[in-house]
Amino acid sequence: MRGAHLIGWWDFHPLPATTPAPFNDPEKYGCISCWGIGVVIESTSPLVPKGTKIWGYLPIGTEPVSKTIIASESQNYFVDTTEHRKHLPDLYNRYFICRGSSGTSESDFAWDATMKIMFETAYLINRVVLSWDLKGYPTLSPNGSRPWSPDDADLKNTVILVFAPSTATFNWSGLSCLEILGGWYDEVLVYSDDPIAAVREASIGSNSRVLIIDFGSRELASASWANKLYGRVESIQCLVIGTDPTNSQGIPETLTAFPDQSASFFSALVVRNGAAESVGASTYFGELDSALSQ
Repeated sequence: MRGAHLIGWWDFHPLPATTPAPFNDPEKYGCISCWGIGVVIESTSPLVPKGTKIWGYLPIGTEPVSKTIIASESQNYFVDTTEHRKHLPDLYNRYFICRGSSGTSESDFAWDATMKIMFETAYLINRVVLSWDLKGYPTLSPNGSRPWSPDDADLKNTVILVFAPSTATFNWSGLSCLEILGGWYDEVLVYSDDPIAAVREASIGSNSRVLIIDFGSRELASASWANKLYGRVESIQCLVIGTDPTNSQGIPETLTAFPDQSASFFSALVVRNGAAESVGASTYFGELDSALSQ
């Protein structure tokens, strides 16, 4: 993973002591991690008895991992405090305890392993960054630094363009898609479509706002659409959730491709911490779990 050492990615799970040579050289090799579900095979903590299933950032493989843990503010979570992980973000050190899961199928666990982090990302965008219930959550900046107000979060008279992540997994026959959502209108288009014609057909007028949510479109397709629509609508805002995996540019360079400083990078870590601080960690994680179970 290019640049992984810069964010401490290889520090989450060091190479096991049993790793054979030459793969035990941490200067050349590392342990790959993923969001997934693991089973506790031995435990000295009443928080997670033997046999408990947990969800979080785990190493890929079958080698057992030893963790030092403490209880979190929410009863359904614990925090990994193992020495080599203390400097790593809370987002990756917090684990969900799968309670009452004896009747849950392996398929359900597989879906949770795959989609839980995606769900929380969507939840943070919906409930916090684009907050529609200020009594529940204050409107928070998507990254903690860009000014962001309730007016920015207000989606009245706003058309939302959602650019899907463009990888081999999400492309079909080489077509990359976006979805237009506005009022009662709903349509799927490809990146090569004409943005001007698309908004005209969607009855998007010059007094409409456009919000672009980009999950990692190829070749900065979202920025291309934003630049072509700029000046033809009342305003454009862009939330960059992910970046093109084939693009060697960094986040700052990616944001400058959008017109008039309209783009903001979304940080799930920053927004989650802000939400937990504003309403209390127990409330935040409790409401998140309740929403996920619906």
